Amino acid sequence: MGRISMQQSRDKGQPSLRPGALRFKASRGMVLLLVVLPAVIVFGAGYFGFWFRKSHALAAASSHTVAIGQHGPGPALLSAGPWGLLEAQPTFLRIPDECLQNFKPSAAPRWVFRGYSTSQVLSLFRSVGVSADTLASLSNPDLWQVEEQQVVLLPSPAVVLGLTPAQRGVVYTVLAQFPENTMQRAPFFWRTKDEAEWLAQPVFTEQARTLVRRLAYPKGELSLLADVELLAGALSASGADVAGILKELSRKPAILPRLQIRPDTDVAAMMRYWGGAGLTKVMQPALEAVSRIPQGRMVSFLAVLPPFARQRLNTYPGSTDDDGRDGIWSAMNFFADSVQPAPVDPVQWKNRLKADYFPVFSDPRYGDILVISRPSGEVLQAGVYLADDLVFTRVGTTRWEPWTIMTLADLTEVSGIRALNGERPVISYYRNRIL
Repeated sequence: MGRISMQQSRDKGQPSLRPGALRFKASRGMVLLLVVLPAVIVFGAGYFGFWFRKSHALAAASSHTVAIGQHGPGPALLSAGPWGLLEAQPTFLRIPDECLQNFKPSAAPRWVFRGYSTSQVLSLFRSVGVSADTLASLSNPDLWQVEEQQVVLLPSPAVVLGLTPAQRGVVYTVLAQFPENTMQRAPFFWRTKDEAEWLAQPVFTEQARTLVRRLAYPKGELSLLADVELLAGALSASGADVAGILKELSRKPAILPRLQIRPDTDVAAMMRYWGGAGLTKVMQPALEAVSRIPQGRMVSFLAVLPPFARQRLNTYPGSTDDDGRDGIWSAMNFFADSVQPAPVDPVQWKNRLKADYFPVFSDPRYGDILVISRPSGEVLQAGVYLADDLVFTRVGTTRWEPWTIMTLADLTEVSGIRALNGERPVISYYRNRIL
């Protein structure tokens, strides 16, 4: 489905998104005031009360922290389809200050290499061309923990800082294959072409810019940074605004969607699209009431989301959230009445997909699970298809990752962070057998 800008929409003869001025005669205005307005107020109070009670009950059991959208990078776009008329505003999310209050950098990086021996890891560093001094430093047995079927390397800050961006990119792509290396799997990222303008912001001191560039490494059109602890530790000693810098580094692309409801909107047709999992009876009366407002209204996207997503959208995890609550966990729980824990073995997700879902090869619809995987079948990213090219997801499991709505293009690009050189991600859709 193609997208059009709001200006293009107006050029094509569609009504403007901005409500026009009311031009009623006095008698008609009195009728509106005395008859329609009280009904809208009563309905609005009831509708607000319903959602307030619902949201309050959900929030009481959660410590999620809401993120505020910051400075959208482009104009809102419109798309028309079975979902109705959808407005999508690109923006960014940044981690809230309260989520940084208890952040303490770890003493040293800890790199896990599953299925590697010490000699194999040293061969990896040798293959990327590190210096003889770095190899000699890495040969220190005190830096290694040899465990069953894996080795753990505790590199010194000098070794980490000494890697070139190209060397770091190769080594960190290997580290990103293993769940224990959470920051390599879901690092900070930004578009390389925007780096100079972004780092020019006042929060970045000259030392901070130098460190960010030194620790960053390329992946496609993105620049990545995984060494958050090392960066924070180095900046703390200089008296820099560490929290402000980390907050800016945490910036993630997001979409703030809304639905336009007008008197000519076919709400019943919309609900055939959005009414999955028994949500029609909850949402349709409210949307029909909005359609009776003469100029129409833009409706929050929360109105068409189930409680699980409504509670989490644009929030960061609380201190009570378990590990493993990533995109596939979020997708599997999207319509759930009670949240299921993340399994220890990711193979359980594949088994559940096979048992409860079937693949669809075209025309995805609301609630379908989107899986971006390697050719081998290993899942890189996952989410829930919403409408047009929008996906509800969470791209990692660290404190820096919000539940958000992204475009499929952005999510596909982010999935490439963990991909090996030459791998082309495979996009698949799965539909629940019951819904």
